[in-house]
Amino acid sequence: MLSYKKLYHKLFNDMTHIIFDYENEPSEIIERLKQSQIEAEEMYLDMCEEAFPNGEDLERDDDDYDFDDEI
Repeated sequence: MLSYKKLYHKLFNDMTHIIFDYENEPSEIIERLKQSQIEAEEMYLDMCEEAFPNGEDLERDDDDYDFDDEI
């Protein structure tokens, strides 16, 4: 199961390795960072699909919600 912690560590590790790899040309660094971002977005979407497999919509209509019940 994916988690935000795994996603954060992946992004942090990717960026650290890419930026501090001094053999890379600036254009290569930019491309690798873009690829890392794409991979992170895919991981995030996978996390959302795991959490909400039926595609439930998290938004609710506030007109249908009785806020007085919360108090």
